Amino acid sequence: MVRVPAQLRDLRVQLERRDERRDTPSVSGDRSAREGVTLALSGLRTPSPFPEHLPSGRSAVPMYLDGEEILSNKYEDEPDLVVAAERYTSFGQPRVDRDFRTLHDRVAALEQFQRVEFAQLQQELRYQKAQVAQAAQTASNIQVELGSQVVRIHDRVAALEKLAYAASSSSASHQG
Repeated sequence: MVRVPAQLRDLRVQLERRDERRDTPSVSGDRSAREGVTLALSGLRTPSPFPEHLPSGRSAVPMYLDGEEILSNKYEDEPDLVVAAERYTSFGQPRVDRDFRTLHDRVAALEQFQRVEFAQLQQELRYQKAQVAQAAQTASNIQVELGSQVVRIHDRVAALEKLAYAASSSSASHQG
């Protein structure tokens, strides 16, 4: 079984919920979806021929294009209308756009990459465990072999000591 990090699973769940909300035909009953649309639309500003006062108290600044005055209430911290228009239809409903699908595809690709990487790491772990087991078996074989050699050497030493004792006792009896 391949385990996916919790953060990646949470991201996938969030993306699936967002996808479900976008597929819902109406947001009137779903407060969270309505808030999402309201929050998204709150940054949109339409050009107006009348100077506006923004919530910050600043008024709109006139801009000029080819000598013609264009009134705009755009400031640095407000979203660009072109970018916002690409993300929202004329009814203010968010589109299931390429960004979402791309993000969804990237998450799926990342999950696939992590599954492959995890499988490779598991294979490497199995290989290293096999090497450790082989080294342990080799060490055990060496220990058994050394143990049997020690026993043989001990037996030979005992036999040589017997012969030496027998030889010394026989030479002592012949001399006396």
